[in-house]
Amino acid sequence: MKYNRYREEQNREDEERVKLNPFQLCYFIYTAIYLTFCFDRWKSFGMVLDPHSFVILSVIALIFTAAVLLYNRKYEKRAACRAACYIIAALAVLSFIVYLW
Repeated sequence: MKYNRYREEQNREDEERVKLNPFQLCYFIYTAIYLTFCFDRWKSFGMVLDPHSFVILSVIALIFTAAVLLYNRKYEKRAACRAACYIIAALAVLSFIVYLW
């Protein structure tokens, strides 16, 4: 009886681990790069974006954010993955708002 309860808890824990699919992983990487541009971290490497290029990156980030959120709503069952995507999406949208306005 105790063994079955342990297995059930272990299965529940395995389901809650964050295992991102390639689409979500690409979103995390793109958003991390986008956020570093928002905080001007690339200036130390000599990379500065003109406003037009940054607007294009921002629009891509917002479209990518909407696509990931829709995907999570329809297909993602793990709460940890959904929560991680919500946090990254909130950071992307907030940085878009703060940087462009």
